Amino acid sequence: MVGFSICRGTQIRTEDPLLPKQCIVSLLIFIKYLDYQVFSVYLYIYSFHVLLVYVTGNVTDILKTGIMKATVVLYTVNKVKEKWSGTGDERKLISCEHPLVLVLRDRKKIKRVSLGVSLPAKHWNVKRRKWQSLPDEINELIKTTEAKYAAKIRELNATGKHISLDTLYQIVENPIKHDYTVLKWFEFLINDYRSSGHIGQANVYSDAKRALKKFLYDKDIAFEEIDLAFLKRYERHLRQRKVKTSTFSIYMRTLRAAINKAIEEGYTKQYPFKEYSIPKSEASRRALSLKEMDSILYHEKIDKTTDDYRIMVFSYFTVGMNYTDIARLTWDNIRGNEIHYDRQKIHHKIIIPIHEKVSEVLNHYRQITGNVLDINGQNSNYVFPILLRPIHLTEQQIADRIHKTRKQFNDYLKTIGTLAGVEVNLSSYVLRHTAITNLVRRGVTADAIQALAGHKRLSTTENYIKEASNEQKTKAVNML
Repeated sequence: MVGFSICRGTQIRTEDPLLPKQCIVSLLIFIKYLDYQVFSVYLYIYSFHVLLVYVTGNVTDILKTGIMKATVVLYTVNKVKEKWSGTGDERKLISCEHPLVLVLRDRKKIKRVSLGVSLPAKHWNVKRRKWQSLPDEINELIKTTEAKYAAKIRELNATGKHISLDTLYQIVENPIKHDYTVLKWFEFLINDYRSSGHIGQANVYSDAKRALKKFLYDKDIAFEEIDLAFLKRYERHLRQRKVKTSTFSIYMRTLRAAINKAIEEGYTKQYPFKEYSIPKSEASRRALSLKEMDSILYHEKIDKTTDDYRIMVFSYFTVGMNYTDIARLTWDNIRGNEIHYDRQKIHHKIIIPIHEKVSEVLNHYRQITGNVLDINGQNSNYVFPILLRPIHLTEQQIADRIHKTRKQFNDYLKTIGTLAGVEVNLSSYVLRHTAITNLVRRGVTADAIQALAGHKRLSTTENYIKEASNEQKTKAVNML
């Protein structure tokens, strides 16, 4: 259906003019009367201005408003480059130009984008409904613009994909430089992390990819198909699967990180998270009290000669050193009265003064793993008998071994926590949280805690302080 307006200040050329409801009803009745034959009719509607519509086709053509279309129009609502003559009351508009605009339409949605060119109204032949006397470069611009959008729309229709008008514009105007699709890009990142030894990161991306792939029913998609509507559908999908908020947050943050990396590499220019906020998970941080921790450390029924017990003591008195960092710790990291190591999670250097309890643990293992020097006179052996140099050679082997033994360690912590009568399920995470919180309870400054705990951001440390403050408030109220 093609229409045009003879009134001043309206769009000169459009694919689907928005007709008043009365016009559409009358038109359909008239079509039925003509027994759906091809017809031509001039219909005059008087409202705020006179609209002249020329209609050709049948009922199917007229109701065909749901098809995505792209048309270049002369948009006379806006005027640029006006020329006037005379002054005062005799001042008259001699000529003006109007912007050339790309109109994208899908159902009732419309997106207009200026092509950065303006033309006088004379270049549109109202009677013949076509452009006339166009400069060659303008004619080429119109043809090229309409053709490239038509090609993309045909491709989308053929594959049955439906995207927003904003996404259509991004796909056409900012094509990616490589044929990476989303799942392929995830696979590339996973392999890259594995080859560089970042097995933990690889596993996180692998889990996120698996969840996304299930949502897509194993079908891959282009980056440009991920828009705000897509993210909301994905969120509903994960909620319906009853995925925990913490896990859901990880999936979304990993997807966002993957897209950011793709943008950095030039594989896409669309950032769909601009208007989407990832829900924050409420961390279930439950620190043991000083009394509860002492009941575990000094409980008479807990065997204090096992490796698991010594690792627990070491972790707590090194301000909750992560199990992965404990497993990777070598004797080279022990320097005088300090432990120097890189926290694997954030690749951040940390220095921990050695507590007397830590010194006792180190003295025990020095007799087992600390007496072998390499050819350079250094001792690069692991401190704890979790990893063995001759066996665990590759990063994958190391990651698998840590994953297996960490589970065993957490099972042990749960068992002794129950034995000591602690209500919370004790784990390596709770152990770390308890160590940091107990420093807060004893009045240690935020800067010192941040340095000892290896927090990259002070805001992380402040969360512990806030929770400890809430505990103090509760105690204060109970004293009334």
